[in-house]
Amino acid sequence: MAQTPAPEGFREYLIWTLLVAFLCFGLPFLFPAFVLLTFVWIGSIFVAIDRFERRGWWVLVGAPLALAWPSLLALFIFSCRYGDCS
Repeated sequence: MAQTPAPEGFREYLIWTLLVAFLCFGLPFLFPAFVLLTFVWIGSIFVAIDRFERRGWWVLVGAPLALAWPSLLALFIFSCRYGDCS
């Protein structure tokens, strides 16, 4: 099968979203910053899928980086609320 070329600007967009995902992972001590960047990254998923269609799903490669700290924070809050936090 022949590969179709990437749409215009896709490579730059993917690099940009990976950078945002890396910053989400690297800034856990700046609480408002990583929360805001996580929402920016989630919004970029919708923009990528709308703009690049099937290739836009490649933005999800950054999901483990972008969602690591919010997932751990949610798990900590859930465990303290419904479990034993001591």
